[in-house]
Amino acid sequence: MPDRLKQLKPDAGRRYLLAVRAGEESLHRNWIDANSERHFDLLVSYFGNVGGEYSDDGEYYHVMTGPPWPAYHEIMRNNPHLREKYDYVCFADDDLAAPASVWNALFICCDRHGFDLAQPAINGPISYPITAPVAGLRYRRTSFVENMCPVFSRRALAVCHATFGDSFSGWGISHIWPRLLAKNGSRLAIIDSVCVTHTRALRTGSLYKLLETSGVDPTSERNQVMANHGIEKADIRELSRVHINIWQAILYRLKPKSSLT
Repeated sequence: MPDRLKQLKPDAGRRYLLAVRAGEESLHRNWIDANSERHFDLLVSYFGNVGGEYSDDGEYYHVMTGPPWPAYHEIMRNNPHLREKYDYVCFADDDLAAPASVWNALFICCDRHGFDLAQPAINGPISYPITAPVAGLRYRRTSFVENMCPVFSRRALAVCHATFGDSFSGWGISHIWPRLLAKNGSRLAIIDSVCVTHTRALRTGSLYKLLETSGVDPTSERNQVMANHGIEKADIRELSRVHINIWQAILYRLKPKSSLT
């Protein structure tokens, strides 16, 4: 059974929340350098075997075994005040490398542009080529945001959080979110001007060892989750680009759209 969420010292002035499912090799301590100002509270949900590990690292602490997204489902379902307090909530894998300044910039960009669901661009091993950073871009409007590091607005989280437990592996749920949010004209984006680094090779973390021992095939689970929501094919596209340099933006608009890379 999951432990009750422990509220330690949330900052009343912070409007953003960064959540991590942390194992023994988690990199989240590099996100909260004591010498760096941060605009976000940290929620550490520990899934390892060392009693009390990381219990003083963040503003919230939680313990639950198992994979990330069912645990996030429990947290968000049982703690509605988290969904109501924060303007944006990010759920980040524990093998991502980024200092506090990068997380600050991610939240600020989402807030400034009114994104409902977004993510930073990803350096390192990636599952989807669209998530790699594109030089010269501020952000891209997209039809898809993956679940390695998604950022939800308050209203998007209200719509999507019930799906977090639909997949034991987490595969498939990122294809559901755009469908659910489309009814409200929501804005999705990959933010190229804010990058984090994925430090672990694909399919080598503790999640995949757990899936193997549990007999869960993530590909089959993804297909079933999508079918359950009437999604026949994954929709992973760029919709538009916003350049950092105005001249790049003008040249881009003059290019045939078939040359988009």
